[in-house]
Amino acid sequence: MVGYAGGLGPGNVAAFMSRLYSPHASEESYWIDMESNIREHVGTEDANRGRPTHIRIARCDAVMADVARYMRQD
Repeated sequence: MVGYAGGLGPGNVAAFMSRLYSPHASEESYWIDMESNIREHVGTEDANRGRPTHIRIARCDAVMADVARYMRQD
């Protein structure tokens, strides 16, 4: 199984998935990974750690809506 990470998020995951599952693509399964594009900076910056972030469920929901048609139904 092959995975992809780096720069994926609610704004571009649908286009990426459409290329992965194009008519000429293989029938392989893939996993995708994302973190920074589903996070949002909150609070004030800490000198040692930078600004804290929180995962935003709305962004996760947006990603799931964009990839739902590509998900395997076992």
